[in-house]
Amino acid sequence: MNILIYNDYIHNNYDAIRFLANFFPHAKIQQCDHRDITQGILDSIPDLFVMPGGADLYYVEKLNGLGNTKIKTYVEQGGKYLGICAGAYYGCAHLEFAKGWPNEFEISGPRELSFYTGRAIGPIREYSDPAQRIPSCYDSVCTLSYTDTDKSEEITLKAHYNGGPYFSNSAEHANSETVEVLAQYTDIPHHPAAIILCRQGKGRALLIGPHLEDSAALILAKSYARNDTLSKREAIAQAIKADEDKRSKLWHKLFDKLFGE
Repeated sequence: MNILIYNDYIHNNYDAIRFLANFFPHAKIQQCDHRDITQGILDSIPDLFVMPGGADLYYVEKLNGLGNTKIKTYVEQGGKYLGICAGAYYGCAHLEFAKGWPNEFEISGPRELSFYTGRAIGPIREYSDPAQRIPSCYDSVCTLSYTDTDKSEEITLKAHYNGGPYFSNSAEHANSETVEVLAQYTDIPHHPAAIILCRQGKGRALLIGPHLEDSAALILAKSYARNDTLSKREAIAQAIKADEDKRSKLWHKLFDKLFGE
């Protein structure tokens, strides 16, 4: 398996790389940047292209135009796109980030990939405190529920939430030929979509709002008392620790959906 992870040089993709290396131990995992994409690195149709978490305005700056055209063509020709948090926002037709929040860091606007034609909206207020500074204001825990299409199995678990979106108007698109809601945030009103699968041409895009790749051990490993994250991160790690097996099982389900025929 060949996996490409987008690198914008601003964010550390170690979380995603470590998770993918553990999940696909025999995979060849490489990082690529906007230059690689515009120069055709996706033309060979790698098995998976990953747009990780971060801040999508950096993606916009380097990829708008030719870069996004290359990514969209890759998926249309049979490629598989995995967007996590910022990568999920980026895969939607429109995003609304911190709209109406008091500290004036709103980011809203259209996006070119548009695998999902609805809106990605976040941070989710029920998991956030707008009065705190970024990113501490939305570092939290969410509850997810996945149900098989035939409703034969349900997986409910706690996961790391860190500013990702829910997918608005998902009910209008659910169970259509192009969009499938795979998981919902079940501990907040109306249970909005947390994970969706979008079909685009011959390919598919899996958009995930929370940081489902984060394990309890990894959250603790990247937390420091020196910058006041340790106590909060310890609580998050403790909350999700009991569901590690469920998290792994859910990833198997999601990748089966992404790579399935």
